[in-house]
Amino acid sequence: MVAKSKSVSSGGAGYDYALGKDQAEIIDKNGIVADNGKELQEEFAIYQDKNHRCKNNNVNLIVAPHPDDAKKLTQDDWKRLSDDFMKKMKLDKHQYVTVKHIPNKDPNRQHLHIYCNRIDKNGKAYNDKFISKKAQRIGEEIAQDRGWRVAKDIQIGKDVLAKENLLEVRKRIYNVHNDIMINGKPKDFNEYSKMMNSKGIEIIPTITKQGKIQGFRVNYQGYDLKATQVHRNMSLNRTGLKTIAPKLSRLNTIKPMTNALDIGLKGVNIATNIAKEEAKEIIKKGIGLSR
Repeated sequence: MVAKSKSVSSGGAGYDYALGKDQAEIIDKNGIVADNGKELQEEFAIYQDKNHRCKNNNVNLIVAPHPDDAKKLTQDDWKRLSDDFMKKMKLDKHQYVTVKHIPNKDPNRQHLHIYCNRIDKNGKAYNDKFISKKAQRIGEEIAQDRGWRVAKDIQIGKDVLAKENLLEVRKRIYNVHNDIMINGKPKDFNEYSKMMNSKGIEIIPTITKQGKIQGFRVNYQGYDLKATQVHRNMSLNRTGLKTIAPKLSRLNTIKPMTNALDIGLKGVNIATNIAKEEAKEIIKKGIGLSR
């Protein structure tokens, strides 16, 4: 079995993603009634508003038994797996929802997505230090208790989960992008960048040798992606945002001035040499006349 966990700034987009993917089924809800991402965030906000210092106030978890073990599980087994995992993680008193996935392309690779409020009812944030390693260790313990295969036997499982985490991150970034483009209405690329940065999403422009912005990258929660890797509608051309070429640095400004000065000095030297030659000719002629 493979288990992964990570603290993130929002769980609503992930919840919507989970519900809209392949065969999705809600297995359990703890302390909430939310049926979509917007409702989930609203319910989580009741406790999250008690702790404004915590930025990554959601915990996303994925639990995936080996396909040979997963295909034997009943609905009650999946529910018990969710309960046991959250108790061992000491998150069972927090708000959360568990969604089971059955991928259409490979029905044997069933797994759980769990979206949890990191903030408890008292406004205290769950300690997320080494949370991914903790989730993996607990996943292995549960697998061993049940006689299932553990993570070290399933490299492909890790690859699947990493891919799903990336899809979730892309969905989150694109949702923020859409909200800013529709509601924020940035007047240019610089304003757009500031708005995205305020949401915790760093925008890094790609600049040509000529000093023009030809595109941009997105840095979010450890993922460094081209804008078009997030979504094709995030290309610079499709956004329609005006770009302003970055200002020349002092060094770049001084260099042309220095070159111009050099050229000017060379011109003076040339003019001086010409004047000297002309003076010599005049002197020669003057000497001739005096004779």
